[in-house]
Amino acid sequence: MKDQAANLRKLFSSPTVDMEEEPLVRRHNPLFRTIAVTSGKGGVGKTNFAANLGVALSQIGKKVIIFDADLGLANVDVFFDLHPKYNLKHVVSGEKEIEEILLEGPAGVKVVPASSGVEMMANLPERERRRLIIKLGELSNMADVMIVDTAAGISHNVLAFASAADMVIIMTTPDPAAITDAYATIKVLSRRKKGPFMLVVNMAADESQAREVALSLSLVVRRFLDLELNYIGFIPFDSLVSKALKGQVPLVLKYPGALASRHIMAIASRICNMLGSSRKRMYHMDFFEKVSLSLEEPPGSEEGEG
Repeated sequence: MKDQAANLRKLFSSPTVDMEEEPLVRRHNPLFRTIAVTSGKGGVGKTNFAANLGVALSQIGKKVIIFDADLGLANVDVFFDLHPKYNLKHVVSGEKEIEEILLEGPAGVKVVPASSGVEMMANLPERERRRLIIKLGELSNMADVMIVDTAAGISHNVLAFASAADMVIIMTTPDPAAITDAYATIKVLSRRKKGPFMLVVNMAADESQAREVALSLSLVVRRFLDLELNYIGFIPFDSLVSKALKGQVPLVLKYPGALASRHIMAIASRICNMLGSSRKRMYHMDFFEKVSLSLEEPPGSEEGEG
């Protein structure tokens, strides 16, 4: 008891104890989960799906944050017709708290506007990097689910975000080039992460075509990578999608009765069931800490692979 009291006096009297020295592995919301949405090829509807998935999960009852991790071509805010004034750089500088840069999207969805802030973690001095990680870690107490919309391709940043997530959703279309690039993405990611990998087939003509794509890709992944690729649904080609995009309103809100909207809601429901059945974790390494550690690693030969 005497030793404990002495330790407490030492803790509170030390002038060097501050937030930057707080442990990076700490207690968070045990139900908080991160979902990375990625694709090997651009133009497959990844951001559209990520945004609509966020709204769909919110409608089901989840508290959702969408993190725009496309550091080169941010567009989630544009998709929602939002106009960010501040970003993560203002958090790093201490000008703003993390909750002050969050944007209010439709259906209660919150958006973290993209900037070079997370990419900066690899180059920041240790003190500033720890501050940013701790601040970003506060997001886990503000939501149940964070959807991470990555850039397309297999760049170092994409791999860092996707490998740190609890779940990775691979987007593809029936286009052969998109399927090939989806496999390349899974192949490179598998060197860092063993899953779970989920597959969504977008812009399919019908269920038969989507299942054919899913089956062929799953067989190749199982044979050559010894991994299971879980097909969780498809989104049919729907002309209302482009109309919703032009209006900068999520499809599931503007046209809830559309065929594509119903499929997105079905996928969101399946994801909710998966998240609900996953094991609760009382302690875990913070998502952004894992991203930061990955960004510090020098890019390997995976970049540029097809």
